[in-house]
Amino acid sequence: MKLEKKPLSQEKGRCHAPKPGHQVQLGRSSLEIFLNRYRWKNILSTSSSSIIREVEDVTTGKTYVCKTTKRETVLDVINEVTCLKCLDHPSVVKCADAYVGSSEMHLLLEPLCRTDLESVLVRKERLNEKEARLVTERVLHAVQHLHKRGVVHRNLKPSKILFKDPGDFKQLYLVGFGMAALMQEDDEMCLSDSCGSALYVAPEVLAADCLYNEKCDLWSIGVILYQLLTGQPPILADCTDELLKKIRFGQVNFEPLESLHLTDSAKNFVQQLLTLDLKQRPSAAEALLHPWIANAGARLESYT
Repeated sequence: MKLEKKPLSQEKGRCHAPKPGHQVQLGRSSLEIFLNRYRWKNILSTSSSSIIREVEDVTTGKTYVCKTTKRETVLDVINEVTCLKCLDHPSVVKCADAYVGSSEMHLLLEPLCRTDLESVLVRKERLNEKEARLVTERVLHAVQHLHKRGVVHRNLKPSKILFKDPGDFKQLYLVGFGMAALMQEDDEMCLSDSCGSALYVAPEVLAADCLYNEKCDLWSIGVILYQLLTGQPPILADCTDELLKKIRFGQVNFEPLESLHLTDSAKNFVQQLLTLDLKQRPSAAEALLHPWIANAGARLESYT
């Protein structure tokens, strides 16, 4: 699904569309400076649009994640960098710097995390209810912060949730803001482009000629939580077209939830997140007040 990229600019704690003629400025340094300052280390992952590497600052010895993209995707990276610069939350990855060369652009991110939630699910298949609740709560606090700053992630999925320590679910980081979008402060329904990952995209994002809002992220969190609890996606299909059609009409299979020894509160929470009706689906702030989250014991500080 193709995304129409829109650069963002920071103002008064929120991200806003840049004014006509306004250029988003990055900390631009030459490729030569970058190569002199950092030493390439391990390749962490590759895709059609980028290479993710581990790099070391030769002066300080500090290690970063470096996302390298082609120069023609610079607007996408500007979108990601500027979005990250207006966020300040312990569960959101931080942008350290950006270097622009003639053919490539290097985005430095911290901290270095080697394990994502997708890898955890491959290893464990599913989490127990306590673990799933801990991960979900952390993600909800981070997403609440995004939405307060006017940022919608739009591509939440297990591979975008990283852990510094694979055995510690308390410290996680949201990454992958390449599809992040801007919410206008005076317009509750202002997003229209279709984007995301097939298993996790919200129904309203797929609807033709339909405007949507930040609650698309809550659907994605619901899909992730369903997977954490059951070990499988909430909607299955034989091909992508069939999958997207089922998602569009909210054809979620809740039977696996019923067959497991889960609390009624957990099942109710998943059902609320995977609600087709946007008006009935909770916001991040409302989701944090659900009994399954709010009554779990020691609470997290709510960052704004």
